[in-house]
Amino acid sequence: MSENATQKCRHCYEKISQQAKVCGHCHLYQTRWRALLANLQSLSNLAAIGLLAISVLQFREAREERVKAETAAKAVQQLSLTVSEVLLATSAATKGRFEDFRLLELTAPYVRRKVEVIFNILDLAAPQRQTTLGVYEAYQRWSSASEGTLQKSAAWEDLKRLLQ
Repeated sequence: MSENATQKCRHCYEKISQQAKVCGHCHLYQTRWRALLANLQSLSNLAAIGLLAISVLQFREAREERVKAETAAKAVQQLSLTVSEVLLATSAATKGRFEDFRLLELTAPYVRRKVEVIFNILDLAAPQRQTTLGVYEAYQRWSSASEGTLQKSAAWEDLKRLLQ
């Protein structure tokens, strides 16, 4: 083989010596594995950018979940306040003062309004809202019906069906 034997560069196609390991024009290695090792820094940079993009997406998702959790916590706090108010009204009514029993008539619509506000905060799906409000309305029918009537037993059956 002569010393002047040439070949084309794998990358820029300029003529280089057949013995050359690096092209004199583009300065790239002629063997594939050495070219890969030379580009390893570029590959690691691409991997770092990919991992950064994934972590940003995970951060956004975690932030959205945190906001949902904070909203749910506020709704639970609002619900506990409502329950406390209803219990206070019930407590006053059970102390034997007849005029306080009228407070109980006001609690059912009040609780329903509060529950609807909480549903809006929690962004519950329509079927879940209907199920929960259906239970509430069946309970109201059952509690307002007179003992031993057909309406009381029908409301009881509705409650049992909805709670199963």
